[in-house]
Amino acid sequence: MNKVGSYDAYVNNYQNYAGQSKSANAKSTGKVSEAGNTKPVELSKDAKNMLKELQQKYGNMDVIVGDFETEDEAAAYLARGTKEYSVLIGAEELEEMAKDKSVKEDYMGKIESARNELAYMRTQLGEEGDNVKKMGVTFGKDGSTTLFASLEKMSEQRKEQAEAAKEAKRAEKASDTGYNKVKRTTVKANTMEELLEKIRDVNWDKVEEEKVPVAGSRFDTTG
Repeated sequence: MNKVGSYDAYVNNYQNYAGQSKSANAKSTGKVSEAGNTKPVELSKDAKNMLKELQQKYGNMDVIVGDFETEDEAAAYLARGTKEYSVLIGAEELEEMAKDKSVKEDYMGKIESARNELAYMRTQLGEEGDNVKKMGVTFGKDGSTTLFASLEKMSEQRKEQAEAAKEAKRAEKASDTGYNKVKRTTVKANTMEELLEKIRDVNWDKVEEEKVPVAGSRFDTTG
């Protein structure tokens, strides 16, 4: 897929939308968390102020700060995001952004570009977009950018049940087993085009089903 004029037009419209929604999302909670066995991240006062600035500028994204070495660790951090899009920044990089204006501008440019690409890519996915639950971006210490997409697909049987329940207003009855069967996977890439291709090429037949408790279910019947 080539990034042609339609992408440029989309970016202009999306930037206008993001600017309008910024104030409504200014209270977005930035996350300074831990993944796996890593220790909680400690930030200087300047870095905390930098984080607040990012939260205000990118209010429609989760801004996550953590220490990570591998893409799997990065994916674990991003999976904790509560919004459709997340950005993961290393604690070291955030400290550098707080100290050096040129570093700050460089990272903010990367975040802006990645956010625009992820949002545009979602418009290109068609039906495959229904399986994409979260998307995020992180930046390596070498300056590389990695885009992530968390995918989830409900079994066809449960999907049909859910749709029937919605139409007939019988959601409680359709969920009486206490769980749904879903398939989950994460794909990652260095470009928007590559991520889009990988999402479309997921072989769901090779992804193992998981039992996930139904929201609001009073009993865990997965055991």
